[in-house]
Amino acid sequence: MNSRKVVDVGPDLHGKDGKLLPVAIKEGDTVLLPDYGGTEVELDHKEYVSICSF
Repeated sequence: MNSRKVVDVGPDLHGKDGKLLPVAIKEGDTVLLPDYGGTEVELDHKEYVSICSF
């Protein structure tokens, strides 16, 4: 597994009951990523991995 620093987090999600479900991670957190999945992106000569989790 790889670890990466979170640089941005999307908005909170709405649950089935319509209530907001807060995102469990925040900018600056370090997270573990599997060796597969996600989309690798290079921007301004920096490498990023975009992960979508619902």
